[in-house]
Amino acid sequence: MLFRYGVVTLFGVEGESVPEFLRSIESFVSEPFAVPEQEETQLAIRAGIDQPTVDSTGTIVLLDNAIERLQLTADMLAKNLILAHYEGCIRRL
Repeated sequence: MLFRYGVVTLFGVEGESVPEFLRSIESFVSEPFAVPEQEETQLAIRAGIDQPTVDSTGTIVLLDNAIERLQLTADMLAKNLILAHYEGCIRRL
């Protein structure tokens, strides 16, 4: 997912696919960071659990891969990344 505040959230993408995708959207990016922030996490689908959770290893565990669940997860991850960026900017003031 692409977010208007500059965060891109990708699921199941590995290797050279990530830089290739980012290069493909460069023309849509204004004022890119010199060193982009990046975060990776594990996501697991486990049918039969009562509710989504984060397990002891930090893996985000979802009930299924419904598009709505993935969109909410992408939104949460994107907001976490941009907030961490802003917090870093404030600390440097």
